[in-house]
Amino acid sequence: MPLKHQLVHPTAEVALLGLEHGGTPLLSPVCVVTKGSLLTQTGWRNMANTSTFEPPFRLFRDGGRTYVQWVGEEAERTAAEGRLVLVTLICRDAAQPSTPVFRPCLAFRVAGSPGASEAALSAPARGQGAGLSSAEGAIIGLVVTCLSVTYVVAMTVYIRVKKRKEREQNM
Repeated sequence: MPLKHQLVHPTAEVALLGLEHGGTPLLSPVCVVTKGSLLTQTGWRNMANTSTFEPPFRLFRDGGRTYVQWVGEEAERTAAEGRLVLVTLICRDAAQPSTPVFRPCLAFRVAGSPGASEAALSAPARGQGAGLSSAEGAIIGLVVTCLSVTYVVAMTVYIRVKKRKEREQNM
């Protein structure tokens, strides 16, 4: 799910086409979100914001096109990851006020895996872009220096022992 006030899917336009009532096509349907639901293992769960008790979705119009906008809280955004979401609308034809209201719905799956964000939150994480501290750098430098000195001493001892054996064999 996107962050608050961002479009759920910027390229997915909500279009109510081909609808009719009593043989008369609906010309200008106007809709609002009435409910957002989340499919869990026990069934559909309401996704109302706890601070405002409003649905966590809103319809957003831009340039004559309509999109679904996320206005929910962080806890609901996290809970929706990897799950099916149902957005219920209530609509009326603005061009023909005599037509009754109708209730279409939108359904989509949110990317991610259910429960994956809780596992990521419980894992220890470093700050973004954090490098080594000066103490960690000093320890790494000290270890590299010790290994280098050990290598040089070992090679010197090896070469001297090899030369001594060669001299003893030549005598």
